[in-house]
Amino acid sequence: SLDEALQLAESGPWTVMEASGPVEVRASSLLDDSLANKPADIAQRLKDFIEFKKANPLAQYGKKDTSFNPEGLFGRAIPKLRHAHLNLDVSVFYTLEGRDPIQLKIYGVFRHKESGTAQEDNKQVQKQLVKRLKQAGI
Repeated sequence: SLDEALQLAESGPWTVMEASGPVEVRASSLLDDSLANKPADIAQRLKDFIEFKKANPLAQYGKKDTSFNPEGLFGRAIPKLRHAHLNLDVSVFYTLEGRDPIQLKIYGVFRHKESGTAQEDNKQVQKQLVKRLKQAGI
């Protein structure tokens, strides 16, 4: 459940949130921190995203559910890293891996400014987040 995801910091790099059915939902230790200081509705929107992906993991969640450029900082650091907008400013960063079950790995939720993907890219912010994402995904 989402409540379990919010208690991940003490439980290692990946915690299984749900393991039933064709999709196993995992959350990184970074998820809890990334949810802090977000609008109140983001936790519910994340839950909606998870339910949507559990029903059809390959379906696009809204118009802005895309992979990062494989030549960019995020794409080179974490192959197949994707992001989907939960609102106009906040996106969930995730990957889909494996088969039977497919693992939906949620790295965290980030504002454009936090990820360095605002109107003008901030490469320094992107490098810092890449480091955190890689550490969380060990």
